[in-house]
Amino acid sequence: MVFTKRINVPGMALAALSLLWLAGTAAAAQPFSFDDGARYKAEVDASSSQTIPPGTQITSANWKQYQNFLPVGIQALFSGNYGFKIGEGADFAMSVGPSIDTPIPKEAQANAEKYGHQATLVKLPSGGYGIKGYVAGMPFLNPGEPDLGTKIMFNLWYDFWPFLISYHSHFFIEDRYGNITPEESIATTWQLMHLSDSPYPIDLPYANGIYHSTRDLLLLPEQSKYTTALDMQPDDPSAVQETYVFLPSLRRPLRLSSAARCSPILGTDWAQDDNAGGIAFQLGLFKAYYLGEKKVLAIVHANIAAGTGDRSNLDKVLHTGLPVPGWPRARMGNWEVRDAYIIDVRPINKDYCYGHKVFYVDKQNWATLYYETYDKQDKLWKVNKNSLGLIKMNNGEQVVIPAATEDAIWDLQNTHASVSTIGTVPEIDKDASTELQDAQTFAFPGGLSRIMR
Repeated sequence: MVFTKRINVPGMALAALSLLWLAGTAAAAQPFSFDDGARYKAEVDASSSQTIPPGTQITSANWKQYQNFLPVGIQALFSGNYGFKIGEGADFAMSVGPSIDTPIPKEAQANAEKYGHQATLVKLPSGGYGIKGYVAGMPFLNPGEPDLGTKIMFNLWYDFWPFLISYHSHFFIEDRYGNITPEESIATTWQLMHLSDSPYPIDLPYANGIYHSTRDLLLLPEQSKYTTALDMQPDDPSAVQETYVFLPSLRRPLRLSSAARCSPILGTDWAQDDNAGGIAFQLGLFKAYYLGEKKVLAIVHANIAAGTGDRSNLDKVLHTGLPVPGWPRARMGNWEVRDAYIIDVRPINKDYCYGHKVFYVDKQNWATLYYETYDKQDKLWKVNKNSLGLIKMNNGEQVVIPAATEDAIWDLQNTHASVSTIGTVPEIDKDASTELQDAQTFAFPGGLSRIMR
């Protein structure tokens, strides 16, 4: 279905590739296990005086000295136990910079203070939780026990989004042999309810019970051009999301089964559940467990502009090709020591396609820094890293928006990766095209029928 570009590595014969595959397979025979969260508990507590001085360079030679500041998935990449492995030398170094404040937008903060006391958790027959009384902003501004993990999960679900954000996304898929599938899409997200983005109302009159809508329209490869995925999240987080795909060959959209939550998005390593920062699943069918508040290294002030432009610019900010596709080069920005909530989110149904996801949630801006997916045998499976960047709103405020990231997901068990970067400066609200501002049409399935007209 997709065009695959073979990357020819000088001097590397087929036999050498075979040895590389065997080595990766042998290494993967010793995977990281969840082990009741032992690795997470060993990470440095947010209350600790320990830190990493700005200017520190973390490399494959000294990473163990700092491993308790590293998310478990990044530890796995350094460990050498997988086909993907952090390379040697300065080119792969994690350059630590100062930790810079990134609060949630002022209006979202004001709404959280105004309405936050109204939100309460509701126990569901499934054994999970729903929510009632939520209006806008963070539903639980200063979350605490009981049910702390669940409150953090709902805060993540209701993280700040503007009414509209749209940009070209450059991404590529890479396998264990270094074969690269380049793709490009127009990614658009509309938030239709619980807005903190004046002059838009908190709830748009045509939302019809839909909280959030995400559309990805493929531009490359050419033979798949105009294939479009649309994911609609109901206002009720425990309700089934609606997923549609527009197929150019049929010239019409198709509604996918609700069981397609684990199906890949446009052939990538991300599943439908991984939309919206990894939290696009039915919250009422999951339980969240609090693992702690820790200090972790993350990129939160990524140089978004450095990654924009044509595809030839990609390798200047990210590594393509083994050993770790999508690993950020120094140009992408410094790594910061961030206070993060860590929660373990598990499906109540044990027959789900994965065992659980562990989220690292930035305590200040409430965005997902990382999430790590474990299989049903509790073996580490996929690692997703976000390099967050600040985006300028129409009122001039610089804010973190979950979609505005350099996003990489590594399938450690299959040595397969997908990497997404912003190819154009994101268009926010009224800066976007007049067509996209018509959310009443284009945030819903009816808009898919207009794609090739």
